Amino acid sequence: MFEREIYHLYQLYCEQRFRLGGYEAFTSQGSVYLIEPSTPDKKAVDWVNSVGHFLEKEGENVARLVPTATNRWDGNIEGNAILLYKLQSKRIKRKNRKNRPIGRRLARIHSKGYRFLQQYNSSMVIEPWNIRWEKRLDQLEQWYFEVIKKKKKDRFDEMFVRSFPYYLGLGENAIQYIVDAEIDTQENFFQNVSLTHNRFTNESWISFRDETFIVPSRLLVDHPMRDIAEWIRQETEMKQDSYSRVSSFISEYNERKRMTYNDWRLLFARLLFPINYIEAVEEYYSNPNIQVKNRMEARLEKLLRIEGERERFLAEFLPNLLGVDSQNLRSVDWLSL
Repeated sequence: MFEREIYHLYQLYCEQRFRLGGYEAFTSQGSVYLIEPSTPDKKAVDWVNSVGHFLEKEGENVARLVPTATNRWDGNIEGNAILLYKLQSKRIKRKNRKNRPIGRRLARIHSKGYRFLQQYNSSMVIEPWNIRWEKRLDQLEQWYFEVIKKKKKDRFDEMFVRSFPYYLGLGENAIQYIVDAEIDTQENFFQNVSLTHNRFTNESWISFRDETFIVPSRLLVDHPMRDIAEWIRQETEMKQDSYSRVSSFISEYNERKRMTYNDWRLLFARLLFPINYIEAVEEYYSNPNIQVKNRMEARLEKLLRIEGERERFLAEFLPNLLGVDSQNLRSVDWLSL
């Protein structure tokens, strides 16, 4: 069924099916194809094509969007709307291409992202993080007051009610940190945007054999410090004693693209904002699926358990990585208590 529909839609013979980087994948005539469940509009498809073509022209390995045999971008396989990508290698012979420092490659993509946005839409602006964060905290606060009134609370409710005032304070501190920093510098931090990822990790790019590929639909427009903060957030949550890895990652990034004081300010504010906690609460109260709720309960329990370690990490973050230069940035006094 699958093989027949792939051939009917794309005139491709499916030789082998497998999973790759979270995608359903298959090979055909020596090439690798990825299937992405999606129902995009024309604007989204134009964006994916523009990003992919630009990065490919700039020498990056990308997953290139493949049209159907009838020249449509979207297809339907086994009753599901999809987009199909082909892993497009530049085939530059470089030793250990896959193992190049991730920080350096991320910096290179950010630099290229600046150039792409200048060509694609020079007037593109984003909503500042502090504004976005206020909206999400407001939603959690509504749930908090609703849960308090419940006569019968489940385990997640109890953990949420006990922890929310603390995390609300964290979120407000992160928001105020950005507001104060922009007042101090008289600058708009969110004018310098680039191509970034939603949650950048070591698995954000598709690895196949000795190469890595960027899937354009995974990219969005935001400040580059989003990627660095989210990589650090995952690294510190997954592993203890991660300062050496974080320091190496930032050093790699700075070799290619030097971070400014304003970058450090945004990076610290984003790390301070408890996005993992907020997402766990949002998912629990907005998703009726019992399996999802069970996962979010376990997730929240873990986040509460490691919060003390996260506090210590944040208290030492700027002094450890910037040394005496950290004195040029605002500190959050209660973190050092």
